[in-house]
Amino acid sequence: MDQEALHHLIVRNVGLSEQHFESFLSIRQTRTLAKKELLVKEGSICNMIGFIHSGLMRSFVRGDGEEHNTDFYFDGYLVSAYSSMVTQLPSDHLIEALTETQLSYISLDDYNNLVSNDIAWLQFGKYVAEFFLIRKCKREIALLKLSAAERLEDMRKTYPGIEQLISQYHIASYLGIKPQSLSRLKFNDTLGS
Repeated sequence: MDQEALHHLIVRNVGLSEQHFESFLSIRQTRTLAKKELLVKEGSICNMIGFIHSGLMRSFVRGDGEEHNTDFYFDGYLVSAYSSMVTQLPSDHLIEALTETQLSYISLDDYNNLVSNDIAWLQFGKYVAEFFLIRKCKREIALLKLSAAERLEDMRKTYPGIEQLISQYHIASYLGIKPQSLSRLKFNDTLGS
Protein backbone atom coordinates (compact mmCIF):
# COMPACT_ATOMS: atom_id res chain seq x y z
CA MET A 1 0.00 0.00 0.00
CA ASP A 2 1.23 3.43 -0.91
CA GLN A 3 2.01 5.34 2.29
CA GLU A 4 2.40 8.82 0.75
CA ALA A 5 -1.16 10.00 1.46
CA LEU A 6 -1.04 8.60 4.99
CA HIS A 7 2.30 10.35 5.57
CA HIS A 8 0.77 13.59 4.26
CA LEU A 9 -2.15 13.24 6.68
CA ILE A 10 -0.04 12.57 9.78
CA VAL A 11 2.90 14.89 9.10
CA ARG A 12 1.42 17.76 7.10
CA ASN A 13 -2.26 17.89 8.03
CA VAL A 14 -2.01 16.85 11.69
CA GLY A 15 1.45 18.39 12.23
CA LEU A 16 3.19 15.40 13.79
CA SER A 17 6.81 14.40 13.16
CA GLU A 18 8.44 11.75 10.99
CA GLN A 19 9.02 9.76 14.18
CA HIS A 20 5.28 9.87 14.91
CA PHE A 21 4.59 8.62 11.40
CA GLU A 22 7.02 5.72 11.89
CA SER A 23 5.36 4.90 15.23
CA PHE A 24 1.98 4.82 13.49
CA LEU A 25 3.32 2.50 10.78
CA SER A 26 4.79 0.16 13.36
CA ILE A 27 1.41 -0.51 14.99
CA ARG A 28 -1.04 0.00 12.16
CA GLN A 29 -2.79 -2.95 10.62
CA THR A 30 -3.89 -3.29 7.02
CA ARG A 31 -6.94 -4.84 5.51
CA THR A 32 -8.41 -5.39 2.08
CA LEU A 33 -12.19 -5.50 1.89
CA ALA A 34 -14.04 -7.11 -1.00
CA LYS A 35 -16.88 -5.22 -2.67
CA LYS A 36 -19.97 -5.29 -0.40
CA GLU A 37 -17.93 -6.48 2.61
CA LEU A 38 -18.76 -4.71 5.87
CA LEU A 39 -16.11 -2.91 7.88
CA VAL A 40 -18.58 -2.05 10.65
CA LYS A 41 -21.76 -4.01 11.32
CA GLU A 42 -24.91 -2.62 12.87
CA GLY A 43 -24.94 -3.34 16.60
CA SER A 44 -21.17 -3.81 16.84
CA ILE A 45 -18.89 -1.48 18.75
CA CYS A 46 -16.39 0.28 16.52
CA ASN A 47 -12.86 0.14 17.94
CA MET A 48 -10.81 1.55 15.09
CA ILE A 49 -9.85 4.57 13.03
CA GLY A 50 -9.12 3.71 9.41
CA PHE A 51 -7.45 5.42 6.49
CA ILE A 52 -8.46 4.47 2.94
CA HIS A 53 -5.53 3.92 0.57
CA SER A 54 -7.72 2.88 -2.35
CA GLY A 55 -11.36 2.14 -2.84
CA LEU A 56 -14.72 3.56 -1.98
CA MET A 57 -16.97 2.99 1.02
CA ARG A 58 -20.34 4.13 2.28
CA SER A 59 -21.87 4.58 5.71
CA PHE A 60 -25.57 3.87 6.04
CA VAL A 61 -28.39 3.15 8.46
CA ARG A 62 -31.40 0.92 8.05
CA GLY A 63 -34.91 2.12 8.75
CA ASP A 64 -38.42 1.65 7.37
CA GLY A 65 -37.18 -1.36 5.44
CA GLU A 66 -34.73 0.82 3.49
CA GLU A 67 -31.08 1.78 3.60
CA HIS A 68 -30.22 5.47 4.01
CA ASN A 69 -26.70 6.53 3.03
CA THR A 70 -25.14 8.99 5.45
CA ASP A 71 -21.62 9.38 4.05
CA PHE A 72 -19.12 8.26 1.43
CA TYR A 73 -15.40 7.65 1.95
CA PHE A 74 -12.84 7.90 -0.86
CA ASP A 75 -9.08 7.44 -1.23
CA GLY A 76 -7.28 9.46 1.42
CA TYR A 77 -10.29 9.68 3.73
CA LEU A 78 -10.54 8.63 7.34
CA VAL A 79 -13.21 6.03 8.08
CA SER A 80 -14.80 5.00 11.37
CA ALA A 81 -18.17 4.72 13.10
CA TYR A 82 -16.81 7.55 15.18
CA SER A 83 -19.65 8.06 17.68
CA SER A 84 -19.64 4.32 18.45
CA MET A 85 -15.88 4.41 18.94
CA VAL A 86 -16.00 7.40 21.29
CA THR A 87 -18.98 6.20 23.34
CA GLN A 88 -18.15 2.48 23.09
CA LEU A 89 -21.84 1.87 22.39
CA PRO A 90 -23.18 -0.31 19.55
CA SER A 91 -23.20 1.40 16.17
CA ASP A 92 -26.43 2.26 14.38
CA HIS A 93 -24.36 2.69 11.21
CA LEU A 94 -22.95 0.10 8.87
CA ILE A 95 -19.86 0.81 6.78
CA GLU A 96 -19.61 -1.12 3.53
CA ALA A 97 -17.03 -1.29 0.75
CA LEU A 98 -18.57 -0.23 -2.58
CA THR A 99 -15.42 -1.39 -4.37
CA GLU A 100 -12.46 -3.46 -3.29
CA THR A 101 -10.92 -1.24 -0.63
CA GLN A 102 -7.47 -1.20 0.97
CA LEU A 103 -7.05 0.52 4.29
CA SER A 104 -4.70 1.01 7.21
CA TYR A 105 -6.15 1.26 10.67
CA ILE A 106 -5.27 1.44 14.33
CA SER A 107 -7.36 0.18 17.20
CA LEU A 108 -8.67 2.49 19.89
CA ASP A 109 -6.40 0.72 22.40
CA ASP A 110 -3.36 1.34 20.18
CA TYR A 111 -4.31 5.00 19.84
CA ASN A 112 -4.71 5.34 23.61
CA ASN A 113 -1.29 3.73 24.08
CA LEU A 114 0.23 6.24 21.66
CA VAL A 115 -1.30 9.10 23.66
CA SER A 116 -0.13 7.68 26.99
CA ASN A 117 3.45 7.61 25.63
CA ASP A 118 3.32 11.01 23.89
CA ILE A 119 0.55 13.56 24.35
CA ALA A 120 1.36 15.04 20.92
CA TRP A 121 -0.89 12.24 19.61
CA LEU A 122 -3.84 14.21 21.00
CA GLN A 123 -3.39 16.38 17.87
CA PHE A 124 -4.26 13.33 15.79
CA GLY A 125 -7.36 12.69 17.89
CA LYS A 126 -8.40 16.33 17.51
CA TYR A 127 -7.93 16.11 13.73
CA VAL A 128 -10.03 12.93 13.53
CA ALA A 129 -12.80 14.41 15.70
CA GLU A 130 -12.91 17.59 13.61
CA PHE A 131 -12.95 15.57 10.36
CA PHE A 132 -16.08 13.68 11.40
CA LEU A 133 -17.79 16.60 13.17
CA ILE A 134 -17.46 18.98 10.23
CA ARG A 135 -18.80 16.36 7.81
CA LYS A 136 -21.76 15.60 10.09
CA CYS A 137 -22.65 19.27 10.60
CA LYS A 138 -22.39 20.05 6.90
CA ARG A 139 -24.69 17.13 6.03
CA GLU A 140 -27.28 18.06 8.68
CA ILE A 141 -27.41 21.67 7.52
CA ALA A 142 -27.78 20.57 3.87
CA LEU A 143 -30.70 18.28 4.75
CA LEU A 144 -32.42 20.98 6.82
CA LYS A 145 -31.80 24.07 4.68
CA LEU A 146 -31.24 23.09 1.06
CA SER A 147 -33.62 21.93 -1.63
CA ALA A 148 -32.96 18.61 -3.33
CA ALA A 149 -31.42 20.43 -6.32
CA GLU A 150 -29.15 22.43 -4.00
CA ARG A 151 -28.16 19.26 -2.11
CA LEU A 152 -27.23 17.65 -5.45
CA GLU A 153 -25.05 20.62 -6.36
CA ASP A 154 -23.48 20.64 -2.88
CA MET A 155 -22.73 16.91 -3.16
CA ARG A 156 -21.07 17.48 -6.55
CA LYS A 157 -18.81 20.12 -4.99
CA THR A 158 -18.02 18.00 -1.93
CA TYR A 159 -17.37 14.82 -3.95
CA PRO A 160 -16.19 15.80 -7.46
CA GLY A 161 -16.81 12.98 -9.93
CA ILE A 162 -19.01 11.02 -7.54
CA GLU A 163 -21.69 10.44 -10.18
CA GLN A 164 -19.24 8.39 -12.24
CA LEU A 165 -18.28 6.24 -9.23
CA ILE A 166 -21.50 5.55 -7.34
CA SER A 167 -24.87 4.21 -8.47
CA GLN A 168 -27.80 6.60 -8.80
CA TYR A 169 -29.60 4.58 -6.13
CA HIS A 170 -26.88 5.35 -3.56
CA ILE A 171 -26.69 9.01 -4.57
CA ALA A 172 -30.48 9.42 -4.26
CA SER A 173 -30.39 7.77 -0.84
CA TYR A 174 -27.63 10.14 0.30
CA LEU A 175 -29.64 13.14 -0.94
CA GLY A 176 -32.76 11.91 0.85
CA ILE A 177 -34.81 11.52 -2.34
CA LYS A 178 -36.12 8.70 -4.51
CA PRO A 179 -34.11 7.62 -7.61
CA GLN A 180 -36.91 8.92 -9.86
CA SER A 181 -36.59 12.37 -8.28
CA LEU A 182 -32.86 12.30 -8.91
CA SER A 183 -33.49 11.48 -12.57
CA ARG A 184 -35.87 14.46 -12.82
CA LEU A 185 -33.29 16.75 -11.18
CA LYS A 186 -30.63 15.64 -13.63
CA PHE A 187 -33.02 16.03 -16.56
CA ASN A 188 -33.81 19.58 -15.43
CA ASP A 189 -30.04 20.19 -15.13
CA THR A 190 -29.57 19.28 -18.78
CA LEU A 191 -32.45 21.54 -19.82
CA GLY A 192 -30.99 24.40 -17.85
CA SER A 193 -27.50 24.07 -19.37
